[in-house]
Amino acid sequence: MSLQNKIDFAIGAPAPRLSVTTNPEEKIDALYLRWSKDEYSDDESQSIENQRKILRQYAEENGLTNLEEFIDDGWTGVDFVNRPEFNRMIEMVRDGKIRTLIVKDLSRFGRERNFMGIFTEYLFPQHNVRFIAIGDSVDSARGESDVAPFINLFNEWHVKSTSQKVRAVKDMKARQGKNVNGSYPYGYNYDKEQGKLVIDDVSAPVVKRIFQLFLEGNGLKKIANILSQDGVPTYCIYHGHKPINPNTAPEIWSAVSVKRILENKAYVGCRVNKQTYSISYKQKKRFLNKESDILVFEDAHEPIIEQDIFDMVQRMRQSRKRLTKKGEQPIYSGLLFCADCGKNHYLSKGREEEQGKYFYICGNYRAKVRVCTPHSIKIASIENILYENLQSIARSVAENEMEFAERLMKNGMRIEQKVSAARKSELESKMRRNSELDMLIQKLFEQHVINNLPEARYLKLSQTYELEQKELRLEIASLENEVSTGENTFSGIEKFIKIVKKHINVNMLDYVVLRELVEKIVIHEKTKETVIGTKGKPILVKRQQVDIYYNFVGFIGQPELTMHIHD
Repeated sequence: MSLQNKIDFAIGAPAPRLSVTTNPEEKIDALYLRWSKDEYSDDESQSIENQRKILRQYAEENGLTNLEEFIDDGWTGVDFVNRPEFNRMIEMVRDGKIRTLIVKDLSRFGRERNFMGIFTEYLFPQHNVRFIAIGDSVDSARGESDVAPFINLFNEWHVKSTSQKVRAVKDMKARQGKNVNGSYPYGYNYDKEQGKLVIDDVSAPVVKRIFQLFLEGNGLKKIANILSQDGVPTYCIYHGHKPINPNTAPEIWSAVSVKRILENKAYVGCRVNKQTYSISYKQKKRFLNKESDILVFEDAHEPIIEQDIFDMVQRMRQSRKRLTKKGEQPIYSGLLFCADCGKNHYLSKGREEEQGKYFYICGNYRAKVRVCTPHSIKIASIENILYENLQSIARSVAENEMEFAERLMKNGMRIEQKVSAARKSELESKMRRNSELDMLIQKLFEQHVINNLPEARYLKLSQTYELEQKELRLEIASLENEVSTGENTFSGIEKFIKIVKKHINVNMLDYVVLRELVEKIVIHEKTKETVIGTKGKPILVKRQQVDIYYNFVGFIGQPELTMHIHD
C-alpha cells in the first residue's frame, strides 16, 4: 500500500465526514486492546486481561466513565487494514462518536510508523479525539509528543527484528525437512509425537479417487463437480476450518483444489518446503519460489499414491488438450507428435463428416505458423498399429518373460548410446546460453542505472531476455531429467513388464490403459513408391512409419511399426 493510499484509508478520502454526534457528553471513551502471539507469545504483561486492568484503572482515576472496549485478539500490529475491531473503532471516530481513545502503549495501537503518524497527527485531531498511550506518557491533550515518532520507529523495528528471527527458525526447520507452518494436505493428519504426516483413513480414499478420475480422462472441473454432487467434504469443512451450515448449500469443490491435489508431491511421501516466499513482513501475499530453491525430502512419510501413478498423472497434465464439442477427451490427445517439427498432432474431421472419418494432423501444418507437411494419420490406422504392437509384446511376455527383458535391455543400451551424447551436448549449449543471458541482463541493468539506456528500451529488452531465460530454464530442467532418466533406463523394464501383465487380456484400448503403457507416439510423413503387383501391374504404395515410445522403456523398435497403405 502506497503512502497516499495509507493516508486515504486512514483519513477516509476524498473528504472527511461531518460528525454525526455533536453533544460531547454522548461521545464514548474507547479502550483499545490488542494482542498477537507473533509479538509476545509468552509475555503475560501484554495479555488482553492485563491491558484491560491497566486501561480501566486509568479511566477510573481520570473520571472517564462512558467506556467501550474494542478488542483485536490475535492480530498483528503491522496490519491496519483487516483488524475488525480496529476498523469499527476508526469508523466511529470518523462519525464523531468517540471522545477519547486510550491504549496501554503505542505498540498496542500499531507497529507501522507511517500509519501511526497518519492516525495520531491527522485523523484524531481532525475529529477532536484525545489520544492517550499510558505506558509511553503520550496524551494529545498536552500537545504533540516529541518522543512518539521515535517510539513508533522502535516498535516497528521490534516487529522487523522478530520477523527476521522467525524466518531464520523456519528456514532452519525447512532445510531439516521438518513441518514449518503446521498445515497438512487433504488425506493426511499431523502426528506431533512422530513429527510427521500420517494417513487419514477417511479422507485418503478421496485423494485416490481424484487421481483415478483424472486417469479415466475426466477434467479438473468435472472431477470437482462429481465430488460436490456426491457431498464429499472439502479440506476446510473436513478439518473444521469452516462450520457446516445446514441452511446453506454444501461446500463446493473447485478445479483449483483438484489441481493442487494432483500436483502435490506429498502424496508420494515427499516433504516439500519453501514452495512460496513473501517479500516483506508487511506483505501477506506470497509468491511461488524458483524450482531450484524448493526443498524436497523423499520418504518423509507414508505415501497415498504410488510414484508410477503420480508420474503418469503429471505427464497427462502436461500433454492434456481441450475437450471436443461433445465434452469428450480424445483417447490419443497429447500423445501424438510430429517426427519432423516435434509439434503435437491435433484431431480433425474428414470431408465425409457423416461417416465420422477422423484423423490427426501436425499442429504446425494445421496452424500454418511454421513450414511443415501434414503427417496426417487416421485414428483407425493408429488403433491397428497399437493393438498389433501391444499384442506382440503381450505374447513375448507370456511366452518368455526373461528373454523379452533381455531384448529390451540390449535395445535400450543401443539407443541410449546414440541419444545420450546428443542430450548432454544440447544441455551444455543451453546452460551456456543461460549464463550469457545472466550477463546480458546484468549489463542491461547497469546501462539503465547510469542513464545510457532509455526506460522504454530497457523494459523491452529486459522482458525479451527474461522471457527467453524462463523458457530456457524449463528446457534445461527437462534435459537434466532426461539425462538422469537415460542413465537409469533399465530400472524401468520390470515396471513396464508389470503393467503389460496387468493388461495382458485387454481386448480394447481405453484412455487409462493407453496412458499406463504409452509415453508418446511419433508420426513420420508418408513416403511413396511404385511396386509391381501380383498381376504384373505397377501399384502406388504409401508407407508411414509410426514410432511408439512406451513408459519406462522408451522406443522398443518392433517391426510392426511400419505401416503400408495401398492405392
